[in-house]
Amino acid sequence: MKKIITLFTLVLLLSIATQSNAQWSWGLKSGLNIASFSYATSTGMTIKSVTGYQVGGVVNYYLQNNMFLEAGIGLSTKGSEVSMGDASTMLIDSKIKPQYLEIPINFLYKVDLAEGAYLHLFAGPYLGFGLGGKVSSAVTLSGMSATTSDNSIIYGSDSTANMKSFDFGLNVGVGAELSRFFIRVQYGFGLTNLSPSSDANSSFKNSCIGLSVGYMWGEDSSKKTHRRRRR
Repeated sequence: MKKIITLFTLVLLLSIATQSNAQWSWGLKSGLNIASFSYATSTGMTIKSVTGYQVGGVVNYYLQNNMFLEAGIGLSTKGSEVSMGDASTMLIDSKIKPQYLEIPINFLYKVDLAEGAYLHLFAGPYLGFGLGGKVSSAVTLSGMSATTSDNSIIYGSDSTANMKSFDFGLNVGVGAELSRFFIRVQYGFGLTNLSPSSDANSSFKNSCIGLSVGYMWGEDSSKKTHRRRRR
């Protein structure tokens, strides 16, 4: 399944790139992630969000009627913080922050607000490939000082791994554009079980709210559409 999704994405991007008469725009963006894991079973667990960053580039291919196909690539940090137990006996605090190479593909619609100003509505799938990250833990016994550890994330599907490296999910969001500057907020929810264990009760998936700002260059066909409508 992972190979099929990746191959489909590459074929889609290649087919777009071969369009000689394509109308393109491209840009850079960066921002903040507020992420957590959603667990199949969270009994006895306190789940908290963690903050991370996102940075990357996007390419927009104009389709028609202010509709675009947008592909991107960038780095994105997600993760979660989890507490289990009680400080009076034994409390385990764990924080894991995986870093992904992420490839989102969105259908983007721009709503005309004014000359050079648009409302963005977008949704689509994303692929994530784990590149690194940190996992830290602290164990407190009977209120005594904690024993801590800080290690690099081990990706894999066996008992020695912290989590699986491949992630697939969906993004949905809104934004605003003014004179090629844009700001967006999106929610991404993972569809892939990241747990290396085969136990269904240990399943967990990514959940992330992202806020980003950026700037676009190149052809902007929606501006042409806007001018034609004004005439």
